[in-house]
Amino acid sequence: MIIGICSTRNHRYHPNRRLLEAARQLGHEAKLLHPGKYAIGLEGKGLTIDPVRGSFAVDVILPRIGAGIKEYGLSMIRHFEMLGFPVINSFQSILLASNKFLSLQALSKKGIPVPESQYASNWSNFKRAAARLGGYPLVAKKSRSRQGKGVFLLKSPENARQLLEGVLGQGRGVLLQHFIPTERRRDIRIMIAGDESLGAMSLSPVKGDFRANIHLGGRAKALKPTKEMLKLAVKSTQTLGLDISGVDMIEVEGRDLKVIEVNYAPGFRGMEKCTGRDIAIEIIKYMTKVGKRSLCK
Repeated sequence: MIIGICSTRNHRYHPNRRLLEAARQLGHEAKLLHPGKYAIGLEGKGLTIDPVRGSFAVDVILPRIGAGIKEYGLSMIRHFEMLGFPVINSFQSILLASNKFLSLQALSKKGIPVPESQYASNWSNFKRAAARLGGYPLVAKKSRSRQGKGVFLLKSPENARQLLEGVLGQGRGVLLQHFIPTERRRDIRIMIAGDESLGAMSLSPVKGDFRANIHLGGRAKALKPTKEMLKLAVKSTQTLGLDISGVDMIEVEGRDLKVIEVNYAPGFRGMEKCTGRDIAIEIIKYMTKVGKRSLCK
């Protein structure tokens, strides 16, 4: 089977390297599809893909562009789908998952517990949103951000002005949530493929930071998730229409679980390292299973 990995990064980037290795190990061919190397178009009644060099032939496609995905990347994924390629994850699910507020909005509608949140677009409704949450300290998140970047701890109105100047306005929104001190919460990530867990870990931030992201130095520890955690992770993944995801949740004071984010292209270096599981192999196995089902239709 020929597997396409849609990414703006090269083969040395950890997820790409591991997925290429796993595909070869399982006897498949894998190739990186950089959006900038293909021109998509409409000719007559058909859709076209014009490769800058080489031919285009794949059986299944995995988008791995991340939360910073731009308009052209999204358009290309939609183009793949309309041409009949199996895409894991779909255009619609990526569109939803790549926006923090829209994804929490969908999860909340389905009864999945999420943090109390407000969405603000200017200083006027920001002040009202902050008041509805009970005031400072607050956590502010850009609607599209990754690896902990674009996430701010707001300690006062003056501090908020300093950190969010240039972020608010121009139609761009900021997600606001209560700040929960690290000693009162446990950060958890569970990777899902279909309706099964590929691995789970708990995360602890480095001293002096409130963000537990591995890319910011957060420490990871293998976790055996409870049935409730697994149920929430699978339901969150399916609610957003995703096939593969990294579900981030917090456990407040050892009992209250809330889903804070669902990533459509999660990194898995830390997950492989702390759990000892071959996440890349499991992703490729899932992809080929979906690809075979599509070929049989």
